[in-house]
Parts: sequence; C-alpha cells; structure tokens
Amino acid sequence: MPKRKLIATAIGLIGLFATLTIISLASYVLRHRDESLQTNTAAWARNHQLNFVVDRLESWLHSGPPSAKPADSLSLTTEPSLPIDTPSTTSPNTKQQSPANIAPVISPALKDEGTWRVLASVGGQPVMWSTSIRPLASLGSVVASAVVIDHTRLTAGLFKGTEIPGSGPWNNYKRVMPAARPALVAAFNGGFRFNHIKSGYLSEGRIVRPLIDGEATFGIRADGSSTVGILGTDMFNDGTWTTLRQNLPPVIQDGEISIARYPGTYWGNELHNVTYVMRSAICTLDDGRLLYAAVGDVDINALANVLLLFGCRTAMQLDINKPLPQFVTFTRPGESKRDGILLDKRMGNPNRYLNNATKDFFAFFDPALLPANLVK
Repeated sequence: MPKRKLIATAIGLIGLFATLTIISLASYVLRHRDESLQTNTAAWARNHQLNFVVDRLESWLHSGPPSAKPADSLSLTTEPSLPIDTPSTTSPNTKQQSPANIAPVISPALKDEGTWRVLASVGGQPVMWSTSIRPLASLGSVVASAVVIDHTRLTAGLFKGTEIPGSGPWNNYKRVMPAARPALVAAFNGGFRFNHIKSGYLSEGRIVRPLIDGEATFGIRADGSSTVGILGTDMFNDGTWTTLRQNLPPVIQDGEISIARYPGTYWGNELHNVTYVMRSAICTLDDGRLLYAAVGDVDINALANVLLLFGCRTAMQLDINKPLPQFVTFTRPGESKRDGILLDKRMGNPNRYLNNATKDFFAFFDPALLPANLVK
C-alpha cells in the first residue's frame, strides 16, 4: 500500500474511533442527565476499562494539599424551607436529645461553627441534627459538614443504582418510589465502585458480592433498623440482615484510627495517601446514634482525624470525589411532591435520589408514613 494511502487510512480509522467515542460518551451523558458532566465522563471511562486513566488524572489533579488559610465561611445550606417541625425545636425534649456542640478548632470561630441545629423531625421530635466546622488547625481551608441521625426512630433502605450494583431487578431501585416519598426524611450516598474494592454486598436478601469479615459494614434488618459495624466482630451474617453493604475496612475502630491496621488498602489514593478530595463517611457514636460526615478536601488520614473530632466509635468511609458525597433532606414532609435540600453547598443535584441514580444510596423514612413492606 502506498505511503500516502496508508496515512489516509490511519487518519480515517482515528477519525472513526474518535467519532464513535464521542457518540458513546454523548449517549451516556444524555441517559444520565441527573449527574454532572465530570461525573458522567469519569463513569463512562471506568465502564470502558479506562480506570487507570481516571485514577491517574484524579491523583494528578488532587495531589496538592488544601490551603492552611482558614476558610471564611461554612458550607451548610441556609434555605428557610428545611423540614423542621417547629414546635419540636423549642421543646425540652429537643434540648435533651441534641448532640453536644463541638468546640471550634480555629479562632476566631465563625457564626454557629460546631453548633448543632435540628435538621429533620418525625412525629414532633427531632431525629437529625446538622453542623459545620473547620476541623483541622493545620489545614484551615478544610470544612466538614455532619449530620447526627437517631436511626432508632427511622426505617432505613438501601437503593440500588443502575450501575452500582446494577444486576437487577430490585425492589429498591434507582429512585425512591413515589409511594414512599411522603415518608422520606433523608438520603445519602453509598460507597465505592466495585472495581476499587473487594468488599461484599448483600441486599434484599441477595448476595451480589461475597461478604468479607473485618470489613466496615452498613447493615439493615428486615424491620428497617440499621447500624454500622465490623462484620465478624460486632455484627454477623446470621440471617437477620436483609442488607449488608461493605466499603473497605474501618477508618475508626473502637474509637481509634485504624488505617495502619490495614496496609495496602485502596482508600481512594494512588500516590501514597496524597489524594485530597471531598470524602464522606458514616459512623456510630458512643451513644449509639449514627453520624454522616462530608469533609473536603482531605486525604484518608485527615478524614480519620475529623471523624475522631466528631466522636466516631466505628467509622466506614463512603464515596469520595465531588459531587458524589451527598446528603439530602426534603421539602414538604408527608406530601407526594418532594424536592431535595442539600446539606452542604458543595454537593450537587438535590433531586438525584428522586430521579435516576447510577450508584446506590441509603434513605431513611418516617415509619408512621411508610406503607408496610414497600421498602425492602
């Protein structure tokens, strides 16, 4: 074949490949309009065996530590329509149940820094409280937002995304079903994509991936009660759990940082723990309540220190990289038409869990409003 024709053929093949790639990516983005372009591009690349490219790019983009200069604002949203039952916010019971405020680390403190406010109520009593704080004196630009959850008065469910875990059909699928929406109190993100972890996954009584003892685990029983623990240590697959979602070993164990106990773990860092991104976690507190935290931008070690500041007893890292960490409450409790309210201004798409989620997520419901056996 003449050289000129060979070059023309090569250019044609490259052009064809580029065109097919653009069509494939565009089609993926259009099918997942509830996600950002950045999230869709990364997910599309991982679905096409380009994990190493995405990992290297993320590590390169996020290898620099956050600024030591203190942030001049916190990140909690301030919408006036938060689903707070007003009478409960002034009752003596509210004051007794509110978590202890966290002493600001950086001086001077910002307004309401470390002070818990009622975020959601059920039956006239608060079940969620939120706060925001600059938790690291040496990295003052880092801001953490957190929610304490009284899960004993709520029904939990794990909803499966179209891609993580996929492999349906599922009862709890890519969105909160319309019949459950009047009871919906809050929802938040699940864990890593499967290509990054070996951890197990059981939901609706079906094993998607074999469970692993020693892994941090979010468990839900048939009655909707839930907890976070370590499989094989303080929780066991004894047939009482309908959901056991694992995501790496524990970050905090017995109230101490446990990262060093698990060498070689992929915490979301390719360059020796120097990937600084938004990270999320769920943990149990000493009083038995749960705490969700979103912290950014930090590496795994900084996340662990923040979780200790919040009082975590057993902690499980969840998803990382904006805008995947996300905690949402909802307007108009008790009604069918709901709109999401983001916990933190750095989070995106408040209605993701009402529309079309590609990755799994957890949701909490008011059991008095939730039809029996609707959420599995």
